[in-house]
Parts: sequence; C-alpha cells; structure tokens
Amino acid sequence: MNEIIYTEDELKDYSDQELLAILAKSWGVDDGKFEVWGELQPALGDKSHGYLRDSYLIKTGKKLHYPLQGSDQEACSFFVTSQDVIRDGSKKKRRYIRCELELAPKAERIKHKNPLELCVKKGSGENLRYLPKEIPQEILIDPHADNERSQFIAKSIYDFYFEKARDDIDEEIKQKRSELEKKLSEQENEADKLIKKSTVALEKSEQKRDVVKKLVDTLNARQKELEQINEKLTQDKEVKHQEIQMLTKRFEQIEAEMNNKIKRLKSYVADKALFLKTFEFVDEEDLELFLLESKPESQCVDGISFSEILNGDYQKAVSYIQAHLVSKDILYPRHIIENYLTLLRTKDLIILAGDSGSGKTNLVKSFAKAVGGKSIIVPVKPNWTSSEDLLGYYNPLEKKYLATPFLEAMIEAQQNPEIPYFICLDEMNLARVEYYFADFLSLLETRDEDPEISLYAEDESAHVLSERKRPLNPMPIF
Repeated sequence: MNEIIYTEDELKDYSDQELLAILAKSWGVDDGKFEVWGELQPALGDKSHGYLRDSYLIKTGKKLHYPLQGSDQEACSFFVTSQDVIRDGSKKKRRYIRCELELAPKAERIKHKNPLELCVKKGSGENLRYLPKEIPQEILIDPHADNERSQFIAKSIYDFYFEKARDDIDEEIKQKRSELEKKLSEQENEADKLIKKSTVALEKSEQKRDVVKKLVDTLNARQKELEQINEKLTQDKEVKHQEIQMLTKRFEQIEAEMNNKIKRLKSYVADKALFLKTFEFVDEEDLELFLLESKPESQCVDGISFSEILNGDYQKAVSYIQAHLVSKDILYPRHIIENYLTLLRTKDLIILAGDSGSGKTNLVKSFAKAVGGKSIIVPVKPNWTSSEDLLGYYNPLEKKYLATPFLEAMIEAQQNPEIPYFICLDEMNLARVEYYFADFLSLLETRDEDPEISLYAEDESAHVLSERKRPLNPMPIF
C-alpha cells in the first residue's frame, strides 16, 4: 500500500489531534503513543540542547520520516531540551535513549515549515538498557550470535555498559567484602553471647520442666472432672428431650381438641346465620362474607421476606420487583417503579396520568402480582353523578343495601389485612370527579383521625332494623 505524502498547504488548517492522527496512520501507531529510540547527539558549540537522530519506533522497528513533501526522508531528527541532554546525554560518548514524542511548539513548526514536526517529550527520556523486539539490522554486532534479542546491542552501548558494569562490580566487591568482614565480627560476638545465654537458659529450663510437669498433672485432673460434667449433661439432655416429646404430644392433643371445638363452634354460628337469613336479618351476600374463612398462613402467597432477605432496603425491593416484571416480559423504567413504590409508602391516593395505552392500568396489575397482592380494576362510567354510583345505596323496595364493585373491593380488602389490595378507578376522568368522589375529597382535608364514610343515613338504618324485626313480632291470639 502506497504511503500518502502531504504538502504544507494541505496541513495548515489541521488541528493538533488531526496532525497526530496522520502521523499515527503513516507510522502504524495504533495506541496514540509515539515511543521511539535512537542516538542522542550532544549540542554543537556552546548550545545546551540536542537532537535525537536515527530514530526507530519501539514496537515496529520502523525508521521514521515525515509524510511531508519536500522533507528529508532519510534524516528525521527530533529536538531534545537542555535538561534531558544534561541528564541522559554526553559530549564525549555516543548515547542511545528511548523516549516519547509530541508535537513541537507551533512557532517551531511554522519556522521550519513542517506542520508535522515532533520533539522529545520533556522528562520522558531514559537510557536504552536493551533493544526492542523489532530492531534494524544495520546497528547489530552479530544478528546470529544468540536468540536473545536483548543481547543484540550497538557497540557503543556495549562498551559504555561494560565499563560501567566493571567499575560497579569492583566497587560492589569492595563494599561486600567490607560488609562481610563486619558481619563476621558481629556474628562472633553474637555467638559468644548466645553461648552464655544458652548456658543460663539450660539451667532455667530444668526448673521450668518441673513446673510444667505439675501443671500437666493439674490439667489432667481438670480434664477428668470436665468429662464427668459432660456425661452428666448428656444424661440431663436426654431426659429433657423425653420431656419435650411428651409436651409436644400433649400440645398436639390439645390442639386437636381445640380445632374440633372451633369446628363445632363454626358450625353452630353457621346454623344461626342461616336462621337469620331465613328471616331476612342478613342478606345472602353479607352471609357469604360472614361465613368466609380467612386464608390460613400455610396458604399465603409464596415470596421473599422484605425485612429478613431484603433487610428492609427499598432499593433492593425495587430491583427485585423490576427483575420479577422482566421475567414476565413486562418492562418499566426503574424510576417509574421507584416513584410508584414511594407514593404507595405515603398511604395516600395516587393518580396515574398519561396517554391511553401507556401502561397505567397494567402497572397496577403487574405491581400487585409482583408483591403478592391483588388488583381490582373498577371502570368509571360517564354517567356517574353521585357517590351512590361509587359506593351503592339502600333500596327500600328490596329492603337491602345494593353494593358496588368498588365497595365490595373495599370490604374484601378490610377482611384480608395480610394481603395488599390495589383498587384502581380506571379512566376516572370520564365522569366529573367532584360528583362521585366528593366524599373522599372532603376527607382528604381532615387527617386527625381515621376517615369514615357513611353509606346511608340514621333514619334509613332504623327503617332497616324495623323491617328485619317485623317477622319476629308475635301474632295476636283471639
């Protein structure tokens, strides 16, 4: 693939990021870092700066040249600051360093008419300890000498580090010899001290041996006492276990007797209730609610404990509910579930607003299933004009109170306090809310005590009672 060569006019309006991207593409740099190595040449004359020449990419071993028309393709050098030259360079010997490149100041690029000009990043230079994996063949001593590329080094680097290593080794040998002589002297002194201490410790150990022997005898005696206590506790445990079994059997007998008595009591109450129904003291619907048995604890809805498993954490509860809905292919954003749960905790009326089909009713149904509750949807009709449409009314002709689905749902929820009920007035804006919901709206303003709504007046209640008692009045005898 042919390399693209740019002109100075083509690059004059490019940003620094775009110029670096051009160099990265031309040189095959994929991580944006221009890490190179080359020869650091000292300054000429009295100047203190230097240049990095004969530079190669560390990752690929590619020799660098700018993809710029008119630039010197063979001599691509990079400016090095005076601090890095003083630290890494030498005016007497050749030095090879590795460093990172960055864009030169804009003034220097304009001065040298090279928009792509790079320089050595300040403080990034360090002496080259070994050549990278990809290295040009022209600087090797012997490319077939060894398989370890770390030994394919330039002659100047080899001489420099050989001399430095020899001086360091001589110095280290002298230092190690001095330290060894000092340690030998210290160890001789320590040995004399240890001999004296061991002699004294041996004498003390004989005394301690007698003390330890007495202590062992005491512990053995204590162990025998503990074994006897453990045996006695085991016997007491068996006795208590037999007593618990007897008490359990007695409890089961008492429980069976109580259940039998409760069953007989329920049968008696049911007979009396049927008698009251015969004389129209109670309606059939009220009778069914009266005889309705509450759900035992063994039949409760399966689920997890909010306090024990979720530790009372509402954030975990929201995550659990959302995961449950997702398993049912019901998707709601987390913030909607959080807001809905927060509103439920206020124990107040909740109004869900939104376009038709946006999922308001389905939110009530799905949330109720997720928490093990029951949802009851009551559709609002456009002809509702009073509270009787919502709560029902007393019919004097039939001599009974005609309930509505909303009132029946409220009664059912009251009779099952262990189950959360979600009663939804669907499309409540089809009728005038202030007409059929007036009783509830007035109670929202008084929160000092539990709100109560009267289903019928006291005179109607008296009339109902008089109608119920009439069949029991004795007939006059003539």
